[in-house]
Amino acid sequence: MSGKFKEIGGATLNYGIGKFLPQVIGFFLIPLYTMYLTPEDYGMVELATAFGAFSLIFMRLALPGSVARFYYEHKEGPELKDYITTIYWSLLGISVGMAALIYVVSYFFLYKLVPGLPLWPFVGVVLLTDIFSANSEIQKRLLQARKQSAYSAKLSIATSLIGISTAVVLVVGFEMGALGIVCASLMGSVIFFIQAQFYLRKDMGGNFSFKLLIPSFKYALNILPSHLVTPFGNLLSRSLLSGFASLAAVGLYSLAMRFITPLYLISDAFNTAFSPIYFEARKKDEPDGYKKLEDACKKIWLIAIFMFVAASTLTPSLIHLITPERYHPAAELIPFMAISFLPTVLTVMYSNEMYYSKKTAWVSVIAITRFLSNLAIALLFIEQWGYYALILAKFMENTIIMLFSIFISRKMFNFNPNVPLIIKSGLLGIALVTVSVFFSYYQTNSYLQLAFGLAILAAFAGLLVITRMASVATLKNYIKTKRL
Repeated sequence: MSGKFKEIGGATLNYGIGKFLPQVIGFFLIPLYTMYLTPEDYGMVELATAFGAFSLIFMRLALPGSVARFYYEHKEGPELKDYITTIYWSLLGISVGMAALIYVVSYFFLYKLVPGLPLWPFVGVVLLTDIFSANSEIQKRLLQARKQSAYSAKLSIATSLIGISTAVVLVVGFEMGALGIVCASLMGSVIFFIQAQFYLRKDMGGNFSFKLLIPSFKYALNILPSHLVTPFGNLLSRSLLSGFASLAAVGLYSLAMRFITPLYLISDAFNTAFSPIYFEARKKDEPDGYKKLEDACKKIWLIAIFMFVAASTLTPSLIHLITPERYHPAAELIPFMAISFLPTVLTVMYSNEMYYSKKTAWVSVIAITRFLSNLAIALLFIEQWGYYALILAKFMENTIIMLFSIFISRKMFNFNPNVPLIIKSGLLGIALVTVSVFFSYYQTNSYLQLAFGLAILAAFAGLLVITRMASVATLKNYIKTKRL
């Protein structure tokens, strides 16, 4: 058991480093990028990225995901070579064919569907990037199946470092603006196309077989709809903002999202940590287990609400201090964006019951509902409110997911975290953030805003202790047990 735990823990650490370190590096490059890129450039990059992510779904048809599943159906050797060879050439053919089709369709309709995004060179470069990354997708799935997490982490870090360094050279050295970032992605894709070919050389050389392709293709098509929802929603929202407002509005919205992204990374970490605790408690079905579960929910929520207050009160002044003045309007979006994080955390607490009870059909229902609600609100208010319409749409989307999860999960099992504490601490945090927003509105000095934000954060921590929603002794004991 100990060996298995170490194996899982080591793999989790490797994958985590590979995922989070590049984002941390990218975050610290924001001051540099904003010096050389205008908000319009940032908007162009955001549109190109969203377009590329959406096109990628059609160019892959979820086929790489089947490799991680069907790897276990074939033995290492000639049998696996036939399978990988089949998937490789199928994926490459589909990617090239779909890229050509998307480019032709874009020639006639791009200006209507994605206003502000030029067909050439942006769409052309993005589609070439997606083509050259096809074999890397297969490599990633094989690394996962073969439990080569250390190799995967090194590969992810190397990919990001080469992409970031190339982008810096093209943007700063050659002053290529938004095109520099897009071209950097293409150059990185070509480099790692060659690297993936080197890794796959031992897995290639087999025979192409439609008999091996058909099961994987059916498997992939079943999960394709769930892959489409998020990329399509992101592209649509950015396109609407570009069409009804401007590319600069897309750029400001994108920059604000970069500062809020760490909250959602934390939410993912919460979910990863909370799921095993929840499943274990449900499996044992004992009062003591449910008590531990409630304690875990309390800790998760208090950390989450503290992070929400910190992001809402400190980040706006940070944007003022590290970015040029043309990006400062993004600061006022932060508190309104950050509040969407709170229903996401509550969803983590409740949604695990659907997976434990194997009622995963509800996951698709919720995904479709969230997409339709987001689309409806964005379409109704985008012309009048601009990026605030997208912020409202995101908040309503996350709230609907939360309400669905609570309602459906409680029908399956009556699990109730400490609702009074959640409500009281949540209202307290929102009230203090509101005070901070009003202070920032009347006080434009960034250093005073930062100082006031720190004071608000300290006041929030103190009020949690005074009202006994949080305990200093509990925190000390928790830290002590982690050290032992």
